[in-house]
Amino acid sequence: MSFGVLSVEFTAVFESAGIAQKLFTELSDPDTKIIQGSILSQSGLLYRPEDVAIVDTVGNFGGGVQPFVASGAQIEGTIDGQCTATSVDEETGTILAHSCFINICPEFDTCVNIYSGSPFVYTPSFNQNELPPSYPGTIIGGTGFLSGIQGSVEVITVAGRDASPNSSTGAIAQRIFLDFNFWGQD
Repeated sequence: MSFGVLSVEFTAVFESAGIAQKLFTELSDPDTKIIQGSILSQSGLLYRPEDVAIVDTVGNFGGGVQPFVASGAQIEGTIDGQCTATSVDEETGTILAHSCFINICPEFDTCVNIYSGSPFVYTPSFNQNELPPSYPGTIIGGTGFLSGIQGSVEVITVAGRDASPNSSTGAIAQRIFLDFNFWGQD
């Protein structure tokens, strides 16, 4: 048997219906929203990178772009997960660190489980269309024929939603780079 590393790349597209955000309030002042502990949940589809065009778009979308999936593009799987702001400077509204759990499923009963707990310096703003920074993750296991998988992931957000205060339009697109170990017959 021989050991090797396999690299796989996807573009994940999260439409508005698959995105939810939860902000919390201070117990002493229910009108004051806090970022600490806020959660962003996403559920979307995976495509080959060449099947998703990232196009300049009019509006206040993150990065000034939106993803457009080619007609006839084949869905390569599903992705879902959530990230929680674990360290925050509430005075500036800056997220300093987050933790994420993500499931990438190339087949119905076969998934890769990912954890990311890392510095993540980002200040969400309603007057800018800045994208969040990329972040690394660790493959912590899998199901189906990917049971026991080990490796790493890099997540890069390449398109974001409308950053206007009362808007919930637009999609999020992320490039997902997976590097994992595999065993093969010589």
